[in-house]
Amino acid sequence: YPVSQRRSQTQSFYESNFYYDIKDNDGGLWVKGHTDKFFTGNSRVVSFMTKGTQGNITSSNVFVVVNVNENGLINTVNKHTANDDDDYFIVDSGGEEVIQTAWSLQHPLNQDEPFLRSISESSQGFFFHKFGRTDYLVNYTKSSMVPEWRLFGIQQKDKLLAQMNGVKRTTILIMVVFLLLSWLLSGKLTSLLLLPLFKLQRLMREVED
Repeated sequence: YPVSQRRSQTQSFYESNFYYDIKDNDGGLWVKGHTDKFFTGNSRVVSFMTKGTQGNITSSNVFVVVNVNENGLINTVNKHTANDDDDYFIVDSGGEEVIQTAWSLQHPLNQDEPFLRSISESSQGFFFHKFGRTDYLVNYTKSSMVPEWRLFGIQQKDKLLAQMNGVKRTTILIMVVFLLLSWLLSGKLTSLLLLPLFKLQRLMREVED
């Protein structure tokens, strides 16, 4: 956060659910997207929490909370997309959205049983899935930091295969052109090859006469 956003005085960390989640956790803990109550502005953030240290003492009642702006994270994840039809999002193993995107708001994955079965088979992979009336190619991989989170990239199947369909049409057109050329040339080539034989046949008839 920029320093212009002040610490909210109405929400105590030690009275929040975050405190009870982290106080007995010796490692770090990631919290999926939520509305931040600790700083002014009510922005949506993804939080990382860990216990603080004081010298060699690790059991102090001090905690470090790092907030990552959700919009900034979405922009970072989607900045390398080829076009507007590609989308990337993060959900947990139950299909609940980790970061809130326009696409995830329209498609509640936690209610999609075939989708949940597909992602439970392995830590990474791809499959085709229909959302609404549109088929998508879905690529996914498990997060190395938070094993319960998975990063997904989706692309519309029709638009993904459009370029390949163009190559297929071009190949068929080239084959048709070559067939027509071979048909036209084969007649002329046959005539050229048979012309000496026709002459020989004519000469033999003359000799016979």
